[in-house]
Amino acid sequence: MKTFSGLKTLARRVMPVTCLAAVAVINASAGTISEPIGGFGSTFATATLLPVGTDTVTGGLCNQCVPANNNDWFEIPGLLAGSTVTVTEAVTSEGQVTFLVFDSSQSSLQSNYGVTQAGGSVVSPFTVPGDGALFFDIQNPNLNTTPTAYEITISADQGSGAPEPGTWGVGLSGLLAALGLGRRLRRN
Repeated sequence: MKTFSGLKTLARRVMPVTCLAAVAVINASAGTISEPIGGFGSTFATATLLPVGTDTVTGGLCNQCVPANNNDWFEIPGLLAGSTVTVTEAVTSEGQVTFLVFDSSQSSLQSNYGVTQAGGSVVSPFTVPGDGALFFDIQNPNLNTTPTAYEITISADQGSGAPEPGTWGVGLSGLLAALGLGRRLRRN
């Protein structure tokens, strides 16, 4: 019975490490975020913070819908400071959308507005500010009763390829747990 009890204790200690590793993998690949009408903040101060790793954002704007929504603000954090990102802004339905990009001090990062008509797209390169965050303001200048859908795609410089410190910590914890399990099984 003592061996079984010892294995249960070991399993209880290894389980949190396994769960942390799974969470780290899930968080590392946020991918696509889809916003329902009115789901994002409507001002710079209320910009929606998206998960690190977000590379595509889809949403819709509608001035005459309930709830009315003619502005979407969101922040994409965790980009490599000083790197160049390419942002593709596209309108995927009828209507017109204006795209604006800012840094965290609300200074515009572009010299002109990115206005896109239905079926069109604008591709713009940006240098990521020192804090690694880009703020997007998507505006609908039309008085429409059906949503105008948009899609933002970010292609970022992936940096040096070196794992971040959290990845090292989770990997090392898993290795130590596996070594401890092997040692315990050899002793019995």
